Amino acid sequence: GTVGVVQVKDDKVSLWGKEHGLSASMIQDLYHDREGTTWLATDRGLARMRRQTIQSYSVKDGIDHSEVYPLYRRRNGEIWIGSTKGLSVYRDGKFSPLELKPAAADTPEKQTWRPGRMSVQSLFEDDRGVMWVGLNGGIFLVENEAPRQLIEGHHVFAIKNDRHGNTWAATNKGLLRFNDYKLTAEYDKKSGLPNDFMTFIFEDSKGTL
Repeated sequence: GTVGVVQVKDDKVSLWGKEHGLSASMIQDLYHDREGTTWLATDRGLARMRRQTIQSYSVKDGIDHSEVYPLYRRRNGEIWIGSTKGLSVYRDGKFSPLELKPAAADTPEKQTWRPGRMSVQSLFEDDRGVMWVGLNGGIFLVENEAPRQLIEGHHVFAIKNDRHGNTWAATNKGLLRFNDYKLTAEYDKKSGLPNDFMTFIFEDSKGTL
């Protein structure tokens, strides 16, 4: 026929025509491949029908800000989402801003987590279940949703541990190494790095970073 594709499913009839992206409504043949894609032979070429695979989520769905950077799935199944304003979490099928507990009253302001003002660039969960939150300005450690500042003054693009128990941070001022939550080494161009601006960390199968 000339209407396009007619789909009958559970006694429901759906029509798919040019308004849905078909280049032609005269269908000569139809084929389903192993990936679930439907191919259509038309009088104006070959068309492909696929299920919608991308669904967008934003502030209206509970995320704290629409400009999202890192995503991290924790061992407990939660997904943490970092944005230019802070953190959100996906749990129990819902998105919501992550409300971190305030620091102690005597904590200096520059060492305090400030909701709505923290640009989160990287996330990592260590073996103890502590979340490392890399910011445009430092690293916070979050345990039981209580944050404390680890370092400041670095733009932290990536955080990762290695098989030897070190935790590494890639920053705009080189690489930082931590052991037992203490900064134990710093590496920059003078130490042999090709550049001070580090953005990614990967450990291969031989343990080489």
